[in-house]
Amino acid sequence: MSRALGVATLGAAMLAGALAFGASSLYLPSVALLVLAGGAAAWVTLAAAGAGIERTGGPPTVEEEQAWPLRLELRRGIVRPPGGELVEPLLDAPLSLRRGDRRVRIDVRFERRGGHALAPMRVAIRDPLGLAERELRSAPLEVLVLPRIEPVLAPRAGGSSGAGRVARAALDTTELEPDGLRPYRPGAPATRIHWPAVARTGDVIERRLAADASSRPLVVLDTRGP
Repeated sequence: MSRALGVATLGAAMLAGALAFGASSLYLPSVALLVLAGGAAAWVTLAAAGAGIERTGGPPTVEEEQAWPLRLELRRGIVRPPGGELVEPLLDAPLSLRRGDRRVRIDVRFERRGGHALAPMRVAIRDPLGLAERELRSAPLEVLVLPRIEPVLAPRAGGSSGAGRVARAALDTTELEPDGLRPYRPGAPATRIHWPAVARTGDVIERRLAADASSRPLVVLDTRGP
């Protein structure tokens, strides 16, 4: 509103000078400036009164490169906004407010794992001359991007020895149970990294695995024999 206030101050000064020195030629421009500043401020104020923005994200976690839905909604105030724009950091260009209510859905894909803090959406309501402006902001959002899960398939009969070793390693891993977390040890498989703990602490953490009790060998001694 600083520009509208400046225009109104200029109009008031011109009107005071016209009254003090009897300069009738200044009456019309001074009153026009006062009306212009007051009208712009009132229009923007009524357009912002009762207006609201809503920004709804998808689930709190999503796998990398998977679509994460984001819904944007703008509800207009008492009157239609004279102008302005809706600025969403995840959109390539701002959206005009001349259509009044706006509802937009976009699918966001994250390529980097870990926690992402999304900057708030901003709505600027202004008059065509840029004399008055009001700004609305949404709450920030957070989403945790998890690593993509790749299925491990057992090799077919007659497969290569390398594939057999991979399948055997996968089967051996299924016989272990998680037994807590510990700092990452160089050389440990990447599949043991606990990504939620990495995103939360910033340090590389791995799962500590322990052998499942049900997979241990059972030895039975028959004492009835000779």
